[in-house]
Amino acid sequence: MINAYSDFYPWMMIDLPRCPKSLMLQHLKKAFYDFTFRTESWYEELDKVDIVADQTTYALRASVDALIKRINWVKINGVVQNVTHYELQNEYQLYWNEDYVPDTSDTDALQVKVTFYPDWDSDVLPENYMTRWGDAIRAGAMSTLMSMSNRHWSNPQRAAEEHARYLTLFNDAIKERYTKGKSGSLQIDLTNVSRRFA
Repeated sequence: MINAYSDFYPWMMIDLPRCPKSLMLQHLKKAFYDFTFRTESWYEELDKVDIVADQTTYALRASVDALIKRINWVKINGVVQNVTHYELQNEYQLYWNEDYVPDTSDTDALQVKVTFYPDWDSDVLPENYMTRWGDAIRAGAMSTLMSMSNRHWSNPQRAAEEHARYLTLFNDAIKERYTKGKSGSLQIDLTNVSRRFA
């Protein structure tokens, strides 16, 4: 069970002799950020909120400590709204464009699905997400750490293996996003995916 970055350390230390935990933390954060931001695989349907007549801005309250990258959809009483009617502001607010502000109040009528990326200052990790994608985050961090030169833990061969593992899971995450867990195939060219989080 992974709830914090420190939960990764026992999983990594045996292959990273003398690697400072502060450096592991830095690379884990970079890997988590890179993976979630580019795959957009971390998303959630937020709890329904009340609509207030003529209110243009609504705070988007997530169950996790994260920033919102984009709004996937907005529903009013179960009906998906046109994407031109609203926008994301300040990474945590829904803003209705003036011509489309709801003019009547309604209880539990507004529901929003959002895509997250990590808050760099937070050390709390989403347990369900880590159950599914924790190995990708570990592999991303291990690949960049082991590719460092002249360190006790330097291991170019293992770095390449971990990077390949990361790319496989990266591909899986994108595929799941588009197929929504249904069977099928999706071909994605990963030849240009580099260790951008190094």
